[in-house]
Amino acid sequence: MSKYENVFVVDDDKIYRFILNNLFRKNNIPVRVNFFENGFEAIQNLKISIQNNFAPDLILLDLNMPVMDGWQFLDEFKILKAAFNLSTEIHLVTSSNDILDLKRAKVYENEITKYYLKPISKEDIYKIFGQ
Repeated sequence: MSKYENVFVVDDDKIYRFILNNLFRKNNIPVRVNFFENGFEAIQNLKISIQNNFAPDLILLDLNMPVMDGWQFLDEFKILKAAFNLSTEIHLVTSSNDILDLKRAKVYENEITKYYLKPISKEDIYKIFGQ
């Protein structure tokens, strides 16, 4: 049983989304997943989810995306989290191991639960979803 039921995946990499979806399916992780190609789409859908009392339990967030990147998403999420007392966890899943990104992530220590490097592995999925 997964500790998360409703998951947002915010990442513009189609191959990563395909692999992640297969990892969920092959490992019998019972989650409802919504995929978004950028932070703007995700924020808009998060606002709708909040209005419908159905905010995601977990957001897997990339940093480098078009339109609205992960940092901009985190800025918007921070406001929503405070306004609506959200308990949604965010795990960064990114290919960036740049020291500046790691330091910048600490600014969002109240928003970011965990930082994973791509490619995400089966073991990482087990850690995240408690399998």
